[in-house]
Amino acid sequence: MEKQQPAKRIPPEQTRMVKMLITESGIGQDVISRASESVARAHKALCPGLPDRLTAPTISRMATGSGLKKLRRCNLLLLHLTIHSLRDPRADLSAPSPTAVGAANEFTDTVLLAAGGLLDPNSRFFNLNDPRHYRTADNFGNYGINLIEYAMSQDDAPSFRELAVLQWLSGNTDDARYWNDRAADSASAPPEVLNVGSTTQEAFTAGRLNLYNGKREVAEIYLALAANAGHADSAFLLSDMSEALLQDKEAQRWSSVARSNGHSGSGKRMSASQGAAEGRDQ
Repeated sequence: MEKQQPAKRIPPEQTRMVKMLITESGIGQDVISRASESVARAHKALCPGLPDRLTAPTISRMATGSGLKKLRRCNLLLLHLTIHSLRDPRADLSAPSPTAVGAANEFTDTVLLAAGGLLDPNSRFFNLNDPRHYRTADNFGNYGINLIEYAMSQDDAPSFRELAVLQWLSGNTDDARYWNDRAADSASAPPEVLNVGSTTQEAFTAGRLNLYNGKREVAEIYLALAANAGHADSAFLLSDMSEALLQDKEAQRWSSVARSNGHSGSGKRMSASQGAAEGRDQ
């Protein structure tokens, strides 16, 4: 079993995310527990570290933090995969979906990074003298540092891929290829080729997930990079986020970007935002 972040108690932000996942699924913990055994068996090839099942008490502790010193990555993965399987009538356990595994990894990464600070202050992998590390910190701040810490300490392919996506969309293509090679070395299957289509879609997915989990600043990193690279849905979501904060000029700017990249609903959004701004100015 892989080692996790040592802690006296689980940060409440982490348990909040787990509880939200369970609550919004509308599925009882006993049902999740019973289904987890077949889901684990079906996904062992794609996720070799999964436990055989999740017991109901384990699920309860994950949602409350009671009696736990840490959240285990393998349990978080199986929890998300099981809930996805139960909620999606099209889910076929005889042909497990790599997309579902990707979503489970994204959820797990978000939960584990939600503690804030470095993942292991006693064992730092981030090296300011490494130009690739420095550029990551310079572009993405503490989030970038945490991502490097987690990727390297856990040899985690999805986190290496996230670093590759972030740097590719930032224009640091050599760094992106380096991190993608690290992802390939750590994964059971090679990651997707780095190109505008794959990276913008992955950034949009990561941004939306972080927004859902209350990590607005992290969401904006991914969405802005994708939007500036031509991803219309990312620009439209940024417009939504800005409008909710009454940032009219910013909402109009992102709506314009969405429209220029072909988003069908951005024209109406621009008109509505302009009308609202004029109303507040009167």
